[in-house]
Amino acid sequence: MKQPCGCGNDGEETHEPLGPVEIKGRVTGTMRVNPEAADYGSYSTFFFDGTVTDVPQRVLNRDNDRQRAVIQVVTGSAYIGKKEQIASGITGNGWLQTSTMQPLEVRNKQEVWVMGVAAAACTIAVLNERWDSARTD
Repeated sequence: MKQPCGCGNDGEETHEPLGPVEIKGRVTGTMRVNPEAADYGSYSTFFFDGTVTDVPQRVLNRDNDRQRAVIQVVTGSAYIGKKEQIASGITGNGWLQTSTMQPLEVRNKQEVWVMGVAAAACTIAVLNERWDSARTD
């Protein structure tokens, strides 16, 4: 249905209403976007008992459809990073996260590993938000 365009010609000129337009290209400056929620979310909890030398656990697989992940150390302390970093046994490799810190937000596709610090118990909570891999919009 044609509608007056508002161009000041007293409604004499009419045009088709504008709708969404698909734009493909590259943005080189800043651009305002409306954020959209991820399609799926999963929640996991990992426990390190601290009674033996903890081994690294993979808490996030490589995921090309990840929007973001949030890793929260609920109790204790843990190293977070790539397996090679935290499995080396060298103190300071990976990101040291404690329960008193803000959750760590991950916005990349790579897998993430966690290992408890020393012989202390800790609990890790992980939220993984991802897009539908079949999504076309």
